[in-house]
Amino acid sequence: MNWNAFKRLFHYLGRYKLRLILVMIAAVLSTLFTVLTPAVTGGITSELYDGVASGSFDWETIVWLLVPWAQDILDAIESGRVNLDHYLLDQWRLMHIGAQPVPPSLIKRWLKYFPHHKYDTNYGLSESIGPGCVHLGVDNIEKIGAIGKAGYLWQTRIIDEQGQDVAPGAIGELAVKGPGVMKCYYKNPEATAEILHGDWLWTCLLYTSPSPRDA
Repeated sequence: MNWNAFKRLFHYLGRYKLRLILVMIAAVLSTLFTVLTPAVTGGITSELYDGVASGSFDWETIVWLLVPWAQDILDAIESGRVNLDHYLLDQWRLMHIGAQPVPPSLIKRWLKYFPHHKYDTNYGLSESIGPGCVHLGVDNIEKIGAIGKAGYLWQTRIIDEQGQDVAPGAIGELAVKGPGVMKCYYKNPEATAEILHGDWLWTCLLYTSPSPRDA
C-alpha cells in the first residue's frame, strides 16, 4: 500500500477527516453484522421454523383495518380476485376496525368469510393518541354501531354544552379522560381552552348516553 498517497489524500480531506473515519467504522461494523448474524441467530431461526411447521407454536395475528380496506378485501374475495385458499389464515384471530362508523352489514359480510374471527371497533383521535380510548369490546359484536365503552385506564362521559352529564338515552358530546390526552395545541391556547376542560377532552362528537341496560 502506498502510504504516502494515503497521507496526502487524508490531508486533502481537511475537516472531513472525522466523517471519513466514522464512515469506515460504520462499514466495518455493518460487514461484521452481516457476516456474524446468520451464525448467531441461525439456530434460533431454525428452531422457530421447526416449531411452526410442527404446530408446536400457536400464533395469533391481530389485524387493524379501516372500513374501506375491509370493503375492498370483501369485494376482492367475492369477485374472485382473491382466493382465500392461497393464504395461511389460521392464525388470524382478531380484527380491529375504526376511523369511521362501521356498518353492521359490513361485519355481517366479513363473518361470512371469517366466521372464527373476534371483532372489535376502536375509537380515538389525535388529541388522545389515536385509537383505543373507547372500544366496542370483543364480546359485544351484537352491538355493532355503538361506539363502545372506555378503554383500559380511560373514562368517558356524555355531556351537555355546560359540561354536565346528560340523562340516560339523551344525546350529548363525548368527553374522554385518560393517560393519552394531549397537553395542548402547540402555541394555540384558544383552541386548547375550547376542548380541554381540566383533565377532560371534549371531542365535539355527539352520541347517545347509554341507558342502564346498555352499560
